[in-house]
Amino acid sequence: MLATAGLAACGGDDDNDDVAATEAGDDSGGDDSGGDSGDDITDEMDDELADLVERQSSARIRITYEMSGDEETTTYSQDGEGRTAIFTGTSSVFVSSPDGAFSCDGLDTDAPTCQAIPEGMEELATIGLTFFAAIGEGIAQQSEDLAGVDTSEEEIAGRNATCYDWDASALLGGFGDIAEEMGGELEEEDLEGVDSARVCIDDETGWLLELSSEGDDAETFLAIEVGEPLDSDFEAPAPIEENS
Repeated sequence: MLATAGLAACGGDDDNDDVAATEAGDDSGGDDSGGDSGDDITDEMDDELADLVERQSSARIRITYEMSGDEETTTYSQDGEGRTAIFTGTSSVFVSSPDGAFSCDGLDTDAPTCQAIPEGMEELATIGLTFFAAIGEGIAQQSEDLAGVDTSEEEIAGRNATCYDWDASALLGGFGDIAEEMGGELEEEDLEGVDSARVCIDDETGWLLELSSEGDDAETFLAIEVGEPLDSDFEAPAPIEENS
């Protein structure tokens, strides 16, 4: 349900341009009807989110997440110079670099296959994590202005993190204002089964380390391993077939 709430706040795939505009520090993409509180939050978020995106994109990091209900892990690796790899479990990878993008399947077999990705499609792979990181950091930056938010310092996967915990009413209020300014909406039914939620941000890089909720529909998206990227992460294990 927490992921569903995130997608509702995002406003669906059609609003990805609004998300990107907000991340880049442009608040023109959102709906200006959110009231003074939403306007104030978004205005204050813009520079901070732009800085967050810059820190994230320039970080050298390899981070593995596990999600409740999913047996496969997801690993994000980037070298801070434009190369990014996203692994699904140990079987597939998506790689994007200034030279182009490709995906490979069957990494856990003796005969992996790789396919070129059409230009412009590579950004779709990172929308989910970028959105959650932006929303999480947005609420984190505004924690002092949102009622019901508790802040703590934690260690997650060996990293120093700042965590923010808030109850459903604070989530609906603060998250709702931010979501509306980002061109989406968050309503009470979107948080059905969620009593409280937590976001934890890596102090050094700004990367998301935990996004979780408690309640009948509890969910967890948690970093379990963080380290340095490997050169092999960005190399194709087989010839890359071009699209016909």
